Amino acid sequence: MAEREGEPFFLAPFVDDPAYLPAAVDKLVEVAEFIGAKKQFRGVYRDVKAEIEAAFPRRFSFTADRDNFDYIYLTENMITLSGRKLHGKKNHLNAFRREFPDHQYHPLTAEWVEPCLEFAARWCAQRADKDDPSLQCEQCAIRHVFNNLADLPIRGGVLVVNGRVEAFSFGEFINDDMVLIHVEKANPDIRGLYAAINQQCCEHAWPDSKYVNREEDMGLEGLRRAKESYQPVYLLEKFVATW
Repeated sequence: MAEREGEPFFLAPFVDDPAYLPAAVDKLVEVAEFIGAKKQFRGVYRDVKAEIEAAFPRRFSFTADRDNFDYIYLTENMITLSGRKLHGKKNHLNAFRREFPDHQYHPLTAEWVEPCLEFAARWCAQRADKDDPSLQCEQCAIRHVFNNLADLPIRGGVLVVNGRVEAFSFGEFINDDMVLIHVEKANPDIRGLYAAINQQCCEHAWPDSKYVNREEDMGLEGLRRAKESYQPVYLLEKFVATW
């Protein structure tokens, strides 16, 4: 169970066998009734939507949750940035390379944990919304990943500019050909740095992937424009199911 704007909800149940889905849904509906919460599931993918509709005909209504669609890109496109539609991204990347020709890329390893944590704290402190609970939760998650890096199937990279970390990114494979990027941070005052960390990580950390999932835009206009500007090959739909 999770909560959004003070209202609890459930994520869609994931089961090894679709035959178990009705029992899982029934149990969560029972819990919702017991605690007085809305009988609602979020993060319902299209295949799970079909399974729920088949198991509970006309019992759930479904609405597309556009703010939480995942953006899926071809890794090759993120590396080459070729073509007219990505020309602006390549310009930003080239501007960064010209201004900082001595920048360094490093794979994310234990030696970079402390410098990355320092940069993450600095990045957060510079934001106007630094006290936002969701941002604080993200900082906690970043610390958790870095403090357990050796035990997690995480890959990533670090960009060092003028002797200190100014960007990092990390993610993991979620199936045989798709990488999910969990976190990407860069100094917003350095032109082209976000384009650089994205391109460099795809080239060095994820060359064996076909797709890169850069998650959702959360309905934030600026983030949506940024994600759309990288020309996703498709959006991974998610739905809200309400009893």
